[in-house]
Amino acid sequence: MKNTTQKEWFEELIEHHIGHYSYDKKALLLAVNQHIKEQQERLKQLQAELDALLWNPTEW
Repeated sequence: MKNTTQKEWFEELIEHHIGHYSYDKKALLLAVNQHIKEQQERLKQLQAELDALLWNPTEW
């Protein structure tokens, strides 16, 4: 079994099983997947902001 992140696992779940779901479930899964991507991008941005603040002596 390969080592995957939660995001990768969810994307694989969607790819392999989306054809078996009703339209409502497909729409929900795709919306959740998009939300996960947006949250990960926000997390990266906040981590970068935190790193910048921690290494900026003028902000200490």
